[in-house]
Parts: sequence; structure tokens; C-alpha cells
Amino acid sequence: MSSFKIFAIDDEIHILDFYKNILKQKESKAKNFFDSLESKEEIKDEFDLYTFETPKEYLMALQECYENEDKVAVSIIDMRLPQMHGLEVAKRAREIDENMNIIIVTAFADFSVDEILGRIEKNVYYLHKPFRHDELLVLVTTGVRNYQTNCSFSEVMNDIAIDATQDGFWDWNPITNEVYYSPKWKQMLGYSEEEITNTLEEWSSRVHPDDIQDVMQTLKIHLEKKNDYYISEHRIRAKNGNYVWILDRGKASFDADAKPIRVTGFHSDITKRKELEEQLLSGNKELESKLETIINSQMKLENTNAQLEERLMQEIQKSKEQENMLLKHVRQAAMGEMISMIAHQWRQPISTISIVADNILMGMMLGDETKEDTEEGLSVIKKQVVHLSQTIDDFRSFFAPNKSKEHTFIKDAIDSALSIIEANLKNSNIKIIKMLEDTKAINIYKNEMIQVFLNILKNANDALLYAEIENPTITIRSYEDESGITVSIMDNGDGIKEEIIDKIFESYFTTKNEKNGTGLGLYMVKTIVEQRCQGTIIAKNSDDGGAEFVIRFTFF
Repeated sequence: MSSFKIFAIDDEIHILDFYKNILKQKESKAKNFFDSLESKEEIKDEFDLYTFETPKEYLMALQECYENEDKVAVSIIDMRLPQMHGLEVAKRAREIDENMNIIIVTAFADFSVDEILGRIEKNVYYLHKPFRHDELLVLVTTGVRNYQTNCSFSEVMNDIAIDATQDGFWDWNPITNEVYYSPKWKQMLGYSEEEITNTLEEWSSRVHPDDIQDVMQTLKIHLEKKNDYYISEHRIRAKNGNYVWILDRGKASFDADAKPIRVTGFHSDITKRKELEEQLLSGNKELESKLETIINSQMKLENTNAQLEERLMQEIQKSKEQENMLLKHVRQAAMGEMISMIAHQWRQPISTISIVADNILMGMMLGDETKEDTEEGLSVIKKQVVHLSQTIDDFRSFFAPNKSKEHTFIKDAIDSALSIIEANLKNSNIKIIKMLEDTKAINIYKNEMIQVFLNILKNANDALLYAEIENPTITIRSYEDESGITVSIMDNGDGIKEEIIDKIFESYFTTKNEKNGTGLGLYMVKTIVEQRCQGTIIAKNSDDGGAEFVIRFTFF
């Protein structure tokens, strides 16, 4: 029996306890469960688990381990950690041991599989919270075997381990062109075990005609060792004639002459995700079309002939109505981002509740759950439920329409915006510095100003992530003098390029791609501040080089 060190890092002690219950050897039921995952060669592995709550503890222990000529086969790293982002921790671990297998665990979806592979390069797996016991066991078992044999996919994963996942497994021999398709692979397309033979054509003939060329080109690049992994999203025809969207990923093994001798991988059904993406994209295009029509109408009003004096008051009223309509549609367009923020706020509490509940159930199954353990777990669940309830109240308040101006403290509007975007900022490991010193209320549309602060904070979050700043920080100041109140929101990123700084408030001007930006965010920020709330706003680069937005309201 061989023993392999497993390191796990998470800032939530209940999740670390959950790992211990899954991975430690048991003399009764748990031992039988682990035995079911052993390879056909009867190699038995014992997992020697070490847990850590902070990146500093983990990296120090890892360095000490290798200084003592010991090794760690698998590291389980939570993406959201205090002091340092999980991907940065993984990159530093990779510098210590380039062959270590890393399992990235997260309740969020800020990074795609491609991005994670690009940052950590190899021997990396992705596990989304909440997850089942068998999913973690399969990945840890695969990682240990991968480390032991120095190959990318486990050569000894047996049928039990394969069937424990919801993915379809395939194993292709490029020399004979024979392919093994697991029962799950066949069921995913609606076929029984006997209806699919072991040939490559069973797969290639079902790939959508519009996708097959790109798929084969992607596979060819991997087989020529120009890419570490084969990853493709494409459509496959099911037995009922409909097409199923598949995320296909795999990796080849090569002989001494660099010729592929075996390719193994998994299929995942992503049809529902693709349908949701299509719905969101369609909705965004419809909103953009309406917004463009409204803005064009507004531009025509600005060119109205001065000779139409008798119609002037009527046109001004129409302009106000269209402006209100524009605000309404922009607010609707912003709901997509708000829904994403709600998901960020809810995903971690829901994940914690799920894991604590699983922990209690496993403890009861194994007979080692105490009354104190159960009470502690229920206390954690209750705390998370209270947090979810507060989140609902925050978002309901934000979407309540402002029918008229109200006396508002600027610091209250800033705090409301921060409560909504807090999960995004924490997930990005962005530090917030607040120096809110305003003491007088001003007459503004409160929810519209919250939208202003949200937009600026969201842009700062995106800019800091894009620039990969080491210690990202956003500083928010509010102060007053005898004539008014000034608000400054400043980040420590790369700043705004001089050639575009005069254009950023223009409608439809954006530095982002089509999916991530419409070019209306800062345009509406300026409209709300200057036309709706009678303030001023400027954008500049601070003395430290980051972007800074300065808003000024004058006392009347």
C-alpha cells in the first residue's frame, strides 16, 4: 500500500472537515467505498490529507515538504481565499512542483476551463461547488494516479470510477482507430449499450456538419503537440434526430517518436447552458436595438430647427419622456449584470449549506456524528439563510423605482452599491478603502445614484482583473466644503489611455467586446449625474496612475 500526501486549502473549516470525511481511511463503510475505486491491478492508495485555512500556511508547508525531499501528489485549492486569489496560489504551487496535480474548487464562474488551463498549464482539474462525494474522489484518485505514472489522464481508472461521474468517457486508439465509449457516453445521446460500435465513425458521423471542420482541426493541433489539451464545444446528433451540445475534452499519450498512441477524454452535456446563452444574447440584441432607436430620436431632437418656436415646449416635453424611457431600458439592460451579482451573492451560501448538510449525513452514515457536530452544522446553515434573506432585501430596494428626488446621504448610496457588488469584489480579491465624511443630505434620485456607483465600481473591478494587479484596491472618498459635496472613486490599475479619455462618456463607446459591454454604461452615468441630479462628473488618471472618477454636487 502506497501513501500519497494530499494538501487542501479553504477558508471555511466545514469544507475542510467535509474533505476529511471523504478522503480519510475508514475501517468499515468508507474503506469499502474507497476499495471500489481501486484499479484492476489491485494497487491500493492511502490518502494522507493535510488541511490549511490561509495561503501563507499552505505555501509555507508546501515549501517545507519539498525541502525535506517529500512530495505532494494533489492540491485541492479553493478559488476564493483571503489575502491571495486561488489561481495565484496554484501558480506558486506549480513553481514548487511542476508535476503536482491541482484541483481548483469554486462556487463561482469567473474563469472558464480554457482560462484556468492557460494560467496553470497542465495537470489541473475544475470542480464546481456544490459537488458530490464521488466527484471529488474520482478527481483525487485520478490526480494521484496521474502523479504516480506521470501521464495526463489516469491510465488505471476503472469502470466504477468512470460511472461515478455524470460525463461520458471515451478512449481512442489512433493506431487501430478503435474507440471505447462508456455507457454514460451512449446514454447521453439516447442509445443503449449494443447500439454503438467501437469505431471512430460512431462519433465523427454524428458531429454537426457546421462543426466538424473546426473540431477535427482542434484535435489535429493537439495530436501534433501544439496544444497541451484537446477542448471543443460542438453539436452531436442524438438518436431522436435532435442535436445535443457537448463539451468535449481530452489528452493524448505519445510514444518515443512523438506519435499519438492513446487519447482519452470526457463528454459533458452543455445543451441547457447553450440555450441560456442564446436567450441572453437575443435579449441583449433586442434591447440594444431599442436603445439605438431612442438615442437616434434624441439626436434628431437636438437638431430641431430654431424657427419652430411654437413647438419648442412640446418637443422639450417629448425629449424628457424619451430620456425617461432611455433610463428605463438601460436599467433593464443592467438587470443582466444584476442577476449575475445575485448569483455571486447566493452561490457561496448555498454551496456552504449543501456541503454542511452532506457532512452531517455522512457523519450519520458512518456513525461518528455527535449532537455537538449536528448543532454546529445547523447553526452554520441558519447563518447562511439569514444572509440570503438580507441579500433579497438589498436587491428589492435597488429595483424599487424613484418617482421623485429624495434627501439622501451620499455615503448611504455608496454603502448600498457596495452591498450589491460585494461578492464580485471579494471574489476578485479587491480591497475596498472607504473614507466617507459627508454629513449633509442632498436632493437626488437615490436609486439612480446607486446605479452610477455600481457602474463605476463594476468598471474598476473589470479593469483590475484585466490588468492582473498584484494588490488590487479601490479607494472611495466623500467630503464636503461650504459649497458642496465631492465624491472620488479611484483604483490602482493601469489608468485610462490618454487617446480615449475624452471619449469614454460618449454613447456606444467601449473598450470591451460585444458580450461584455454595450458602450452605454458611462454614457448613462454622465446623464444621471449631470441631467437628472444636477451634478458634474469628470474622469482622469490619478497621481498614482490609476483611473479616478470625481463627482461634484453643489448646495443650493
